[in-house]
Amino acid sequence: ALGDALHALVESDVSLAEDVINRKDRMKELASAAIETVGLELSSGTTGRLAVLAIETELVELLKHLFYFSRRIARGAVSCHRHDESSSEPNEVTADEE
Repeated sequence: ALGDALHALVESDVSLAEDVINRKDRMKELASAAIETVGLELSSGTTGRLAVLAIETELVELLKHLFYFSRRIARGAVSCHRHDESSSEPNEVTADEE
């Protein structure tokens, strides 16, 4: 997501930026599944892997934050594109300016 968001920003690729933005539900599903897996392992009484499970949980949280910032970059790419489009339109001459 981060690579796509940065590419969308640099290349003004609104379609790709919107794709990144729309990945939110899928990313939530993946994060929930990962946390659920960790929870199942913890509830099974696996104590030898507690350190690994703690790292996995932290990694999921870090990836969620990374995705959050990726979406912000993508929204910025869309916003910049819209701003560029609106500023490139010719200004209308009003009767007062003639």
